[in-house]
Amino acid sequence: MEHGRSNTSVASVNNAGLVTGLAAGSTRFVFTNTSTGCSSDSSAVLLVNGNPNISFIGPGNICIGQSSQLSPTVGGTWLSLQPTIATVSNTGLVTGISSGTASFVFTEASSGCQATLNNAITVLSRPLVNVTGPNPICIGGNTTLTPTVGGTWSSTNPAVAIVNAGGIVTGISSGISTFIFTNTTGCSSLPSAPVTVSGRPNTLLQGSPTICIGNTTQFSPTTGGTWTSSNPLVATINNQGLVTGVALGTATFTFTDLSTGCISDPSSPVTVQSPAVLEITGPNVICLGYTTTLSASSSGIWYSTHPSVASVSSIGVVTGKAPGKVSFYFEETGSGCISYLPADAISVVNCIDPDFNATLVNITLNGNLKTNDEIPNGSTYLNNPFLVSKPLGSAASLEINPSGSYTFTASMEGVYEYNIQVCLPGMISNCPVSNLVITVVNSYIEKQNIIPNLDIISTFENTAITIKSIYNDKCVAEDECLSDPSRMNIISQPKNGTATLLPNGDITYTPNNNFVGQDTLEYRLCSSIDPANCRLAKQIITVMAGNAINTLVATDDFYAIMKGSILTNANIIINDFDPEDTHFSILPQGSLSNPIMISSGSYYITSAGGLFFTPNPRFIGPVDIVYTICDNQNFCISATVHILVVDHMLIRSRVYLEGALLENGDARSSTSRPLMRDNLRVSPYTGLNYIPVRDPYSFASSFSDISTNYTHERAGLMPQYQTIQDSAAVFGVTGENAIVDWVFMELRDKNDYTRLLATRSALVQRDGDVVDLDGVNPVEFPGTKVDSCYIVLRHRNHFGVMSLKVATIDLTDFTLPTTPTFDYGTSLNNGYNYANLAQKSDVILDYLALWAGDFDGNGKIKFVNPDDDQNVLFIEVLTYPTNTEYTANYNYAYGYLQGDYNLNAKSKYDNPDDDKNMLFYQTLFHPLNTNYISNFNFIIQQVPAVQSR
Repeated sequence: MEHGRSNTSVASVNNAGLVTGLAAGSTRFVFTNTSTGCSSDSSAVLLVNGNPNISFIGPGNICIGQSSQLSPTVGGTWLSLQPTIATVSNTGLVTGISSGTASFVFTEASSGCQATLNNAITVLSRPLVNVTGPNPICIGGNTTLTPTVGGTWSSTNPAVAIVNAGGIVTGISSGISTFIFTNTTGCSSLPSAPVTVSGRPNTLLQGSPTICIGNTTQFSPTTGGTWTSSNPLVATINNQGLVTGVALGTATFTFTDLSTGCISDPSSPVTVQSPAVLEITGPNVICLGYTTTLSASSSGIWYSTHPSVASVSSIGVVTGKAPGKVSFYFEETGSGCISYLPADAISVVNCIDPDFNATLVNITLNGNLKTNDEIPNGSTYLNNPFLVSKPLGSAASLEINPSGSYTFTASMEGVYEYNIQVCLPGMISNCPVSNLVITVVNSYIEKQNIIPNLDIISTFENTAITIKSIYNDKCVAEDECLSDPSRMNIISQPKNGTATLLPNGDITYTPNNNFVGQDTLEYRLCSSIDPANCRLAKQIITVMAGNAINTLVATDDFYAIMKGSILTNANIIINDFDPEDTHFSILPQGSLSNPIMISSGSYYITSAGGLFFTPNPRFIGPVDIVYTICDNQNFCISATVHILVVDHMLIRSRVYLEGALLENGDARSSTSRPLMRDNLRVSPYTGLNYIPVRDPYSFASSFSDISTNYTHERAGLMPQYQTIQDSAAVFGVTGENAIVDWVFMELRDKNDYTRLLATRSALVQRDGDVVDLDGVNPVEFPGTKVDSCYIVLRHRNHFGVMSLKVATIDLTDFTLPTTPTFDYGTSLNNGYNYANLAQKSDVILDYLALWAGDFDGNGKIKFVNPDDDQNVLFIEVLTYPTNTEYTANYNYAYGYLQGDYNLNAKSKYDNPDDDKNMLFYQTLFHPLNTNYISNFNFIIQQVPAVQSR
C-alpha cells in the first residue's frame, strides 16, 4: 500500500500514514492499494498552521536584576530554557538572575504551536566591591574602595560619607554609610560593607578654667586616649586629662581617641595665674559631723567643690556632711586668683552608727557602742547619756565606759532610747552623739513583744536601694508570733528621697537627684494576730557621693530564741553589703567540732555567714556576738549579732498530797510550813527509790499503767519533759526540797475552763513546791504564753484540784485555804453541796491537801463494789510478783503502787497499817457521808472534764 498526497509543499506522509506539516496551508491525501492498484477517494482537508512569530523588542544584554522584553506579550506562554540565568513571565518580561546566556520558547495558546529564540539574551554579572582602607574612619578622614576605575561610585548616605569616582571615601558626620559601584556596562554592585564614621571625642572641663601656676584642673575623658596641649610652655596635660599650670598664659587641649584615632576639637581655654599656697592643717579624713581646718598664704575666701559632702567656712573650717571625697578652692581677695587643693583632698567617712540591743526585764545587758563605729584611737564615749524616751513609770540604769562598753538594766518592758556623746581626741564637749535604742522584753506576759530594730544602710548618690526591713525585726512570744508585712506601713517619709513599701516588707529608698547625706524614715510594724500591738522603727540611709572612700556596711543582727532552743545557720550577712561591689567575705569563727565557748553557751560562724549558737540549757538573757566582714581590698568592718534568749512561761504552784502529809512527824520547813514525807524517794522498808525516772502519766510504771487517764497537750507531748535527765542529782536532794512524787498539771483557757491549753508532768517537793524535772525550778510551758488561766493539779491516786482564774506570774498556792478553787457546789443537782470540799482540810490545821484514795484514777473514791478503789488495792497486793501464795495480807508489796494510800512505798490490804482501812475511813467519814455508809457513791473529784484544744 502507499499513500498519495495532493500538496507535498504543505505536508508529507509516509506509507505508515504519518503526516508531517511542512508549511502553512491545506492539503488532502489518497491511499493506493499496492496489491490491486486501486486508489481511495481523497481524504478530508488537513490544515497546517504556521509557527508563532516571536522576537526581542528589548535589549539583548541586561544586568543581573534588570529586565528586557520579548514579543508577543499575549496569546500564549513563555518558557526560559535556562531559568537560573534568566526568568520570563507570560507577558514576555525577562529578568536577569545570574551571568550567562538564555533561550526562550513561546507556545501559542490557540494552536499549541511553539517557537524558540536560541541564545536570545546575555545576562551580565554585577561588579564586586570591597572596602580596602581603614574602617571606621573619623569625620574628615578617608578610606578606599575597589574597583577604582571602570565605572562610577555613589554613597547611600552622603550626609555621613561621600565617595569620588576613584573610590575614595570622606567622612562627613558620625554614622554609617554603604556605597554602590556602576560599571561601564551599566551594571551596579550590591551595597558595600558599611563604613562607620566616628565622631570627634567630646571633652569637658571638670575643674576650674582658671588655675594658678603649679595648680591643676581636670578634663574628661580620663582614659582611652592621649591629650595634647596647644601651649605646653603655659600648661601641660597628661593622658588622664590632668592639666598643670606652668606659666602665665592660656592654652587649649585636644584629645585623640585611641580606639578610633579621632581627634577632638580644641577644648575650652585654661588660663594660668600665680597661685596662693594652700594647706590642710587638720586631719584629711574626718567623720560625719566632725571638723578639720584649711589655711592659705593670702587673704581670701574658701569654697567647697561639693558642699553636700563637706562645707567650709570662709576662714577654712571644714565640717563633714556626707561620706565622700571633696576638695576646696581658695579665691584671693583683690587678684581673684583661684587656687585649688588637690582633688579628693579630704575624705568624709561615716564613723558612728546608731546602735540597738534587747534584753529582758531586770536582766543586765552588757553591750558595746564601738563595735560598728570607725572612730580614731583615743576617742571617748562620755558617761552622760541623754534619755530621749522610756516607758512611763519605769526605772532604768545605763552606765557608759570610755571605751564604748555599757551595762543596762530596766524594770519594765518597752523601748528605751538614749543619745551618747562621742568625743574625738582633743574634744571634751559639744561632741556628736550616737543613738542607742534598747528594747526590754517581759518573757512572762501574754502580749507579744514586737521588736522592730534599727536598719542602717548606705548607697551612692542617684542610686536606689532596697532594704530588707523586717529581716531584723522580730516578734518575741511562745506561739503564733510573726512580724506581719501586711500590717506594716511607713509613717514618716524621708526628707531627701522617697520610700516605697513592698508586699514582702522590704522598703525601696530612692534618694532625690544628686542628694548626698543622711536621710531617715520611720515605719510601724504590728504583730500577726494583734493589729493593735505595734512598734515604731527607724531606717537611717547614708547617701554617699560617687567618689566616697571605699567602705563596707555591716548591719547589726537580731535574733530571739526560746530557752533551750538552738539558733541554727542564721544568715548574719544577708543585710550586709559592699556599696562598691557585691563581693565580700566573713571571717569564720570556730567550727562544729570546735565551737567558741562563752559564758552563755557556745557558737561558731561559717565562711558562708551562717551562725550556729547553742545556749546553756538554763540560760536566759541577752548575748552579743561580734563578727567581721572584709572586701576585696582587705577593708574590714565589724558588727554585732544580738541574740535574746527568752524564758518560757513559768508556772509556780504549791500543793500537798494527803497521803504523804499523813504521819509526817510534824516536820516543818525553814518557813514553818508542814513537810510531806518522801518515802517513795527513800523507802523506810528497803532504802530504795521507787519514783520512776519516766513520766508515769505518759508511760506505764512497774506495776500499773494510768497514762490513758491523762490528756497531754503541747509541752506535755514533748519528749524532753517526759524523763528526768539527771535522776541522781534530782533524787539526791534531801530536806524540804526533796522530791515526793510526780504530779500532773493542766492549764485551761481563761475564757473557758473546759478548754485545755497545755499540760506538764512535774515533780512535787516535800514543802509542796511543784517544780520542773530538774527538781529545782518552776514548771516551764514552751509554746504557751497567757497572762491568766485556770490551773489544775492532779496526782495518780489523789483527787485533782482546779484554781479559779489566776495570773500566771503569781504563785498559786493550793495548800492555803485563801486560794480560790473551783467546786461544783449544788450545781450537780444530786442532793449534795460540794462547796469548800475541793481539797481535804483536816490533815494539818490551816492547810489543805488533795484527797487520797482514788486508786483507779477515775475521779471517784469508792470503797464497795462496783468500780471501787478497794478492789484495785486488793488485786495489786494479791498479784504482787513475790506474793506467790496470793495471800491478801501479804506484807511485802513494795514499790510505786496505785493502792499506796499514804505513799510510804508499800501497798497493804489487811491489818495492821493497811491502806484498805485508810480508804475505808476516807469514805466513811467524808463530810457528805452523813449516814456513815461504806458504799457511799458521791465522793468525786471537783475538776470539770476537758475538751481538747
